[in-house]
Amino acid sequence: MIVEKYTNSADIPASFIEELDKIKSGLFEKIEWFNLLQKHIISNDEEVVYYCILNMQKKIEAVFPLIKSPNRNKSGYILKSLANVYSLEYRPLVLKKSRNCRKAISAFAHYLATEECEWTSLELFPVDDGELSNIFLKEELAKHFKITFSLCHKNWIFDNNNEKYDNYVAFSPSRIRNIRRDERRIKKDHNIQIKIWTDDIDIEKSIDDYLMVYNNSWKNQEQYPDFIPDLIRLCADKKILRLGILYVDNIPTAAQLNIFHNNITLIYKLSYHEEYKHLSTGAILSFNMMQYAFDQDNSVQIDYGCGDDAYKREWMNNCRTKKIMTIYNNNISGKYLYIKQTWKARIKQFLI
Repeated sequence: MIVEKYTNSADIPASFIEELDKIKSGLFEKIEWFNLLQKHIISNDEEVVYYCILNMQKKIEAVFPLIKSPNRNKSGYILKSLANVYSLEYRPLVLKKSRNCRKAISAFAHYLATEECEWTSLELFPVDDGELSNIFLKEELAKHFKITFSLCHKNWIFDNNNEKYDNYVAFSPSRIRNIRRDERRIKKDHNIQIKIWTDDIDIEKSIDDYLMVYNNSWKNQEQYPDFIPDLIRLCADKKILRLGILYVDNIPTAAQLNIFHNNITLIYKLSYHEEYKHLSTGAILSFNMMQYAFDQDNSVQIDYGCGDDAYKREWMNNCRTKKIMTIYNNNISGKYLYIKQTWKARIKQFLI
């Protein structure tokens, strides 16, 4: 196998992208996702590199979207996932049905060890180390390099075994059960409407209303303010959008962005208008969005994204961890970083 590098996804052959799209996979394994990140998050001193692994017939078997950044000491460079806080999972784009899946990952590891030598570390995040391609990554890279793992974030999920929402609510904590009562209460004094967008019809209206809620919420200004609007448009185009807005007397007061892909509902963003906090509009919207995930989408899993917040534990029934996998090159800079990291970990463990 051979490795070719592109700095623009448009250079990746369309045949690979078409074959990738045929595989049942989530948003974070789509080339459009990485296009979105490349458009919004890359700084002036960074470069996106798509490492493409080709078999002997010149057919791409896997693509590793990475960011190349200069080291602070001007010596060499670091590689890391084409990812940031918006990424809830990172996986290489691998044709999983191919018998050459492991061979492609092995070829990538061999290439990094023998052909591209100036990098000092490769940081992959957030990774699920139980996922097959990541298992292959860990095993093949370990043949050449030292590797460390650290916590990226905790991830609360609900594994649904054909349960209906009424049954789910009945066995939930009282705080969740009482949300129905709160909704009935505020409906006595206000006109309450919940609208859920699932496609691109009137999509710009939904984006405007989402931004109105977010800009009047407790949350900090987005680091990349145009990212979420573009993500909403992308999800609408792919028919995986679940954007809920709760209106009180026709005013947008709560917003929740869910993504439904691969039979999984991902709770991606939620916020509420501070002036309407006393009406519990955020909780009411979340309650109804959860019902949609159960009874309309029949989700096999509901994913509350990153974070170990107490309120997420009330809604979910399982917790997993996403990790940072750091690979250290065998050059002097890479060895120094590995020794530094392992000693830091030992000191931290000793202090605990």
